[in-house]
Amino acid sequence: AALRTRAVAGDDALRRLAQRNEQVQQLKRSLKARDEELRGVKRQLEEKAQRMGSLEDECRAIQDATHRNQSEASDLRADRAAAQQETMRLREEVTSLRADMKAASDRAAKANRALERLKDDGAGIRGGGDRGGGGGDASSEMARLRRAVDEGQREVRRWKQRQERTLAQVAELKKGGGGGGTDSKAIEALQKENVRLKGELSHFDVSFFDEIEDLKYKYAQALRKLKYYDPSFNPDLL
Repeated sequence: AALRTRAVAGDDALRRLAQRNEQVQQLKRSLKARDEELRGVKRQLEEKAQRMGSLEDECRAIQDATHRNQSEASDLRADRAAAQQETMRLREEVTSLRADMKAASDRAAKANRALERLKDDGAGIRGGGDRGGGGGDASSEMARLRRAVDEGQREVRRWKQRQERTLAQVAELKKGGGGGGTDSKAIEALQKENVRLKGELSHFDVSFFDEIEDLKYKYAQALRKLKYYDPSFNPDLL
């Protein structure tokens, strides 16, 4: 009976030992699984940290691009404002050129009228040279004519210089990309207007300088006639 009791006690001890061993193995397996989970979480954290660094780099790049875009937009606004001011200035220039062209045309008409008066005076000289009359009036008229001719020539030269300068400025403004559609339309309108004015100037130049040459010839003829009828006449005093 004592041996049986001991045997039973030994069996119980062995069962408990086996159970303890099984529990230990389960704990080891649990610890291993936990270690795997921890390593997985660590990898995820590292990946997230890398992703966070990439996102921060992207954010910095976006911020830099935004700053550049803002700076470029500011420059474009400044360029647009400058182009608008230049367009307004060119419009004023064209308006001034129109006025100058009208003034030059008026001077040409004035020279024409002076020529007609010179013709009348020349007829008076031819008809009344022996009487010595009309010489003073013709001299005065020729002086006015010479001033009108000289001023007309200067006016046309000034007009041509301003016209060419304005055309160059319009071309430069267009080449520089002067802003939006409104500025482009304004530049195109200025170009067309300048081409039209240049064409009118070319036509005006031909007729006007033909008249100038004719006036010079008639002026020289009148001087010779005055010198013939009045030997004391000095053209340098005109």
